[in-house]
Amino acid sequence: MNRNAVRMILLISAIYSTAYALTLAKGIFYDEMMFGFQLNNLRFGQLFSALGICSMLAYLCAAWFSTRFSSRAITLTALLVNAAIPAVLSLFPPYPVLLLCFAAMGFTNGIFYPTSVSILRTSVPLHQQGHAFGLNYIFISVTGTGITLLCYAALLFAD
Repeated sequence: MNRNAVRMILLISAIYSTAYALTLAKGIFYDEMMFGFQLNNLRFGQLFSALGICSMLAYLCAAWFSTRFSSRAITLTALLVNAAIPAVLSLFPPYPVLLLCFAAMGFTNGIFYPTSVSILRTSVPLHQQGHAFGLNYIFISVTGTGITLLCYAALLFAD
């Protein structure tokens, strides 16, 4: 596998891990999110339901998007939207804006995953695709573990 393919795999893994960081951190920062956004259990569940429903609908739309736009443009857009959402969330917006942010995050996450699979398939030759997907998921696991450890460290040192 050439260096460009490995770089692409690393990039996709890093984007994937950061795109899903908020959904992974919901268990860690449950109390903080409930307090900071002044949510009850119903509204908290509605936020993540909106994320899941929009993500599922985006999976269905991903084939249409991938034929209309380049994979790199879709990936870049998903990354930029998922980077902007935490900035909006840091302002502690009202609930309707929260709902819109979580729905947008779900949609971009749902569009990103099929596109990343397409990028991986076209980046490496057919006989190395298994190796590429294996490396991708190893890197996703490592970066996801790192993000989780950072979240726990933030909670430990916040007190």
